[in-house]
Amino acid sequence: MKRVFEVINELEKERTIQKYALGGAFALLFHATEPVNTSDVDIFVYFEVKKGKFIDLTPIFKALEKKGYKSHEHEGHVVIEGTPVQFLPLGTALVEQAFDKAETKKIEEVPVRVFSFEYLIAIMLETNRPKDRMRLATIWESSKMDRTVLFQILADFGLRKRLEEVVGKVE
Repeated sequence: MKRVFEVINELEKERTIQKYALGGAFALLFHATEPVNTSDVDIFVYFEVKKGKFIDLTPIFKALEKKGYKSHEHEGHVVIEGTPVQFLPLGTALVEQAFDKAETKKIEEVPVRVFSFEYLIAIMLETNRPKDRMRLATIWESSKMDRTVLFQILADFGLRKRLEEVVGKVE
């Protein structure tokens, strides 16, 4: 994984992408005590988008192809060092806030901006996919979570009730 993030950091340094943060299930590996199964790496990227325009990932795919990495545009990802990497726009106000508050972690001395554990949980609740609900039920008892911070995020985005639907009554 070290090389994957070296390549992504190169894209940022070259200004192919302005700023990124790791989200999704792979980001949970920095926080959760339980192992998490995932098939790809979700990289959230800030895109400056003009009203009515589509987000064009072509410059990212082309830059990575120049580095020798094959894009699978129809599948929405690029394989970097054998790992499928998906580049995603921020999309919702919650994801934007998670992006703005991402923390810098390291993989073998390579800096990686990562969504905090509390924001990852809130995003799982916002997306509300069955696999996210199952993951959340599995990681809920983690001691690494700051419940005060999480409950404030959930209050800000109206997600407290959904949390209780997944894990039961919480204090």
